[in-house]
Amino acid sequence: MGKEVENLLTENKQLLETKNALNIVKNDLIAKVDELSSEQEVLKEELEAVRQSKNKVDARIKELEEEIKR
Repeated sequence: MGKEVENLLTENKQLLETKNALNIVKNDLIAKVDELSSEQEVLKEELEAVRQSKNKVDARIKELEEEIKR
């Protein structure tokens, strides 16, 4: 009976260690997701700014092409 209890205690200790290690990995992954989400938002804003700039440049090119045709 004592050996079984000892085995259960050892197994419980190992499971707790595994649980703690998994929690550390989980927390690291959550932090990375947060970081990547923030980076994605910044990139979306930058992309929108670039698209707007491109549209302005395209419009200016059309204006200049019209002037050249005259």
